[in-house]
Amino acid sequence: MLQALRHTNTLGAANQLNGLRHRLISWPGNRRFRANNPDFPVPPVDLAFEAYGHCCWEEYKSGGEAHARLISDLIHRYAQDPQSQVAEWGCGCARILRNMPAAGIEVNRLTGIDIDGKAIDWSREHIAGVRFSRCRSAPPIDMPDACFGAIYHYSVWTHLSPQSVRAWSAELARMLQPGGVMIGTAHGDRYRSMLLPHESAIYQSGRPVVREQFQEGRKFYLSFLPPVYLRTLLSEYFCHVEAIPTGRDVPQDVWVAIKA
Repeated sequence: MLQALRHTNTLGAANQLNGLRHRLISWPGNRRFRANNPDFPVPPVDLAFEAYGHCCWEEYKSGGEAHARLISDLIHRYAQDPQSQVAEWGCGCARILRNMPAAGIEVNRLTGIDIDGKAIDWSREHIAGVRFSRCRSAPPIDMPDACFGAIYHYSVWTHLSPQSVRAWSAELARMLQPGGVMIGTAHGDRYRSMLLPHESAIYQSGRPVVREQFQEGRKFYLSFLPPVYLRTLLSEYFCHVEAIPTGRDVPQDVWVAIKA
């Protein structure tokens, strides 16, 4: 259906209508949320919908809190120096990053990196104490080698080509200290039900499946990365690679990779 909308030049209009539908559906709950959380700034609706596919503020807050707890726990468990600097690559409007201090990562150790200038500007204005930096759509990032003890990203690989996943994995490894940890998520086995029959055959063979009819990096561009493929790729840049079991709060595959 998405491909048909794209070929008929109606995808943009359909996306706008879907965004309006989400606004209307979320409006009663968002009104209650604002009344109950008057000091909790929320991002502009258009930025939220583009990044998350919804504009429900309760989901933005509770999901960010749950994912921050998971990532903080993994940093403390796997990083050689769990008190070092921490970066989120693809931070968007700080859905996870703003919750990291409450999850045990001090605010003065946090850096957010994203390609979306509007999201970075909003985050700088509303999220105190965190450093924010804009990056380009391809590496390198303008930061020195070995400057972080941990780098994490949520639902970024899911919208990148395998070539970009490889390039960015090398770049994130460059910015990690020895013993540093990278934590990332991917569309893996739990997303196999989304695959068409010919895509499923490709995935089962251990090759990535990419729906590349759309602009890379945007929400309609989807990548599905088999565990065997991702493990092999990450092992080129990291000495230890591990898939982490998760519950329903984190539907994507979670990977931990440690730099030698």
